[in-house]
Amino acid sequence: MSEEGQQRAQVETSVFSKLPQRMIEDLYRIGLIDGDRENGSFRPRDVSKDLSLFLPLLSTFTPRLVPAAKENCPLQFCTGILNAGFPDDQQSDTVELAFPAGGQGKTSIDAALGCLGELAERLSLCVLGESDPRLTDRDLLQPQVDFTRLLGLSRGQIARIEAAAFARSATGKSERLDLDTLPARVVTLDRLGVESRIQMPGFGVLFNEYAAFQGQNLSFASSAGCAVWASRQGARERALLELCERDAVDQAWYNRLGITFLPSEVVEASLGSDLSDFLAERSRFTRFFRVATDLNVHVVIAVSFFDRGRSASFGAAADWSTCAACFRAAKEMLQAELSLDLMEHSYQKYSGNSFNPAKLPRQLAYAREGSILADLPIEECEIATGTELATVHSYDSLLESILDRNMEIWEFNATRPDLNIPCVKLMSPDLCSWEPRFGKKRLYNNVVERGLRAKPATEAEFASRPFPF
Repeated sequence: MSEEGQQRAQVETSVFSKLPQRMIEDLYRIGLIDGDRENGSFRPRDVSKDLSLFLPLLSTFTPRLVPAAKENCPLQFCTGILNAGFPDDQQSDTVELAFPAGGQGKTSIDAALGCLGELAERLSLCVLGESDPRLTDRDLLQPQVDFTRLLGLSRGQIARIEAAAFARSATGKSERLDLDTLPARVVTLDRLGVESRIQMPGFGVLFNEYAAFQGQNLSFASSAGCAVWASRQGARERALLELCERDAVDQAWYNRLGITFLPSEVVEASLGSDLSDFLAERSRFTRFFRVATDLNVHVVIAVSFFDRGRSASFGAAADWSTCAACFRAAKEMLQAELSLDLMEHSYQKYSGNSFNPAKLPRQLAYAREGSILADLPIEECEIATGTELATVHSYDSLLESILDRNMEIWEFNATRPDLNIPCVKLMSPDLCSWEPRFGKKRLYNNVVERGLRAKPATEAEFASRPFPF
């Protein structure tokens, strides 16, 4: 064994000696570690190289990892949950939050690593209290972000935030909300492809970081456009893919257009015969669509449902090739089905006469009351054609297509020092998002520019059709 390998093995042995036996049993059952039992305990002998990235997370938070399965499905699944404590501004102690996650893949190891990656992503976006080195005091001599523009909030949305804060305020005095001047710690953002740096309020990026307004705590943090990977560049590429996936899907959903059926031969080539046969033979209907975009990337959505479009599950993905995007969308859809099954079980008492959508997760409420056939033009879709289906894109070509349109992408290095897992969060004032961000002109104008509709829709139209997944 090389000197580097010996050092890694020593570190791993030290870490595993501190893990609870339950955690070690989880990793062994999944196949992430191999080893020997001695005197009733487990001694690791071989550790998956990919697992090394997550050792600080495992030793600090000891998440629970549980393999999951769908009957006859050739893919493997993993569900995970960890509990983490965060400072509470209102109390002297901490508040403990539970973080659920899911992963899927061709093997149980792939599924577990995906689950750990999702847990790492969520933890990375949580503030580390007052000592978080990613946050600093605002320096007014440095360029500052146009916060409302970057978030994409419309004037109407800002007004509703003001009204809601006033309704809860004890002062009885209405105030105008200026997000750019609220006292707050800031993070640093770097612009992709351009030498530029700005400061941004941390409550727009990190969870559990707030700004006070009329006695209320405001936060606009979101996990959209965030990814972890073994390298910062790898995390950056995957974060950009997610940002562009959300942009295309958001336009298609709110405008109710811009999707075409993927040809069956493309779907079969993407999924392989085992997964294709599984989807074809079950009682759920499954459909795959190409989502139109003017960027150099492939975006695919996968939708499954029962009769009349009920109990819909949804998966979306962007990737460099059509086949890669299709397979990833299928995995996300199947993971959503598992989550929906768990929610149905957990919320059984909220059914029948006691049904109240306000008490349910939005995906479950939509599954019970909504219809995907009514909300997307699935039955009227044409089949996707053209040589672009076979085109293979790259990170450089995607970024170039964004910069050529004078659109901005801002990067926050979200890597937590205690986890040391490379994490990148990307934000754009231009690209659309699943969250209702009705101040983004691209949501209204891009579909018109691409000839998909004659004139832009209105904010009222968009507000009446919230994204349910």
